[in-house]
Amino acid sequence: MRKTIKLTTPYSATINIFFLMAQYALLLTTLNLAVSLRYGKKAGMFAIVFMSLLAYLLTPDRFITWFQLDENIKYYANIMAAWFSPLQHSTYIMHNFGYDQLPTIAQSHLIFSSISMALTAVSFYSVQKVQFTFTGGNPNG
Repeated sequence: MRKTIKLTTPYSATINIFFLMAQYALLLTTLNLAVSLRYGKKAGMFAIVFMSLLAYLLTPDRFITWFQLDENIKYYANIMAAWFSPLQHSTYIMHNFGYDQLPTIAQSHLIFSSISMALTAVSFYSVQKVQFTFTGGNPNG
């Protein structure tokens, strides 16, 4: 980890962190939109709270506890958490900089983008079935 930090410039790290967090926020937003259009506002809010809670809970220490793994294989729990947790994908330090089997920054962007695009397609399909009712206003201007 220290070698990685020494090899990274502050500006590139800042730009990568910004885009990773932006993609995570976009993922939560598109999840909210897709679920809200399909199942209602409360379901959309529940979905993003559930996703955030799930992302928060998927840490290496919890993988060790849940699967009753030995402390000697904490490395594998770290890899599982890095790949399965969206919040770990948006965390800069949980990426492969040529040393581990962790996801690369490009892979995290690809995962975030593909899921967001799929949710956008679901939203586009769902919004066609929504009937809008406008109340108020004068139709004659």
